[in-house]
Amino acid sequence: MKQDTDLTKNMLQFLKYQSVSCKASTLGACRTGLRPFSRFMQKQNLKLKKLGSSDLADFLCVLNEQNLVPYTKLNYFLIVRKYLAWEIENNRVPEKVRELIYEAENS
Repeated sequence: MKQDTDLTKNMLQFLKYQSVSCKASTLGACRTGLRPFSRFMQKQNLKLKKLGSSDLADFLCVLNEQNLVPYTKLNYFLIVRKYLAWEIENNRVPEKVRELIYEAENS
């Protein structure tokens, strides 16, 4: 798997974990979908453990500002949601983040 400087170490581990059951094209889509979230987190100097609902809402606004078709924006968010669920399952992110994802999806 190609190293990607835009992605965090945990995101690369997530992609490695996904590589067991996903095609290369799916992994590429996951990598592409995680990049905007990683850049957003870095730009805002955010840590996953401190992620708040306003942060996810801000990320969705950033996605909306990009010149992407709605389906692509949705896919990017779904990839981020899957990544955050993986972080929760591995006890690296508090369970409250799952609630934040739900709030962001329904706002």
